[in-house]
Amino acid sequence: MKQIIILIRVIAAIVLITIGVDNLSQPSNTEVAIGAIEIFLGLAIIFAPIKSLFKKI
Repeated sequence: MKQIIILIRVIAAIVLITIGVDNLSQPSNTEVAIGAIEIFLGLAIIFAPIKSLFKKI
């Protein structure tokens, strides 16, 4: 069950990072700022599962 939650978090982080990178190419400064926030949020979400994965190894 715990692995399913980690998988969902990783998929959500990948989606957030993908949407954020897409927003970086927008002409509006607001869209670029939202894209940067989405990238940082995606990295924050994915950081904990990766850290626990390397801690086990």
